[in-house]
Amino acid sequence: PVPEPAAEPVASTASPGPAAAKPPTPDPEDSLLSSVLATFANRRAVETVNGRVAMLGFVNAISAEQATHATLFEQFPAALGSVALITLASLAPKLRKNPQAPLDGITEDAEAFFVFNSDAERLNGRAAMVGITAWALIEAVTGTAAL
Repeated sequence: PVPEPAAEPVASTASPGPAAAKPPTPDPEDSLLSSVLATFANRRAVETVNGRVAMLGFVNAISAEQATHATLFEQFPAALGSVALITLASLAPKLRKNPQAPLDGITEDAEAFFVFNSDAERLNGRAAMVGITAWALIEAVTGTAAL
């Protein structure tokens, strides 16, 4: 006769004691500031926000320079409110903390709509960042408004 193998120990299915019934303590890592910092640790998020600011800034700077003949550097203080608003608006979807929410469009590609997609936004943002940098350098060298 062949001996039967020994039975494997069965894990206990007893319910956990009263210690498991405590409500979870809030995680300090789950704060708004930590969410913002975690978002900006993502290179894609930083590029997306900077690109959005640069695209709007480029268009606004052209119109303001045409109207007032002020240089880019003279226009900068008036643009700080817009920069803050665009940054907050860009972060809003990421800070929702809703797992059912659609893609946030900042750390991951958002759903494409016709020709509007994340790749086009990144490309246009990069072009705007290069354009504003070149524009600022031209005005710094010449000392006058570029347009």
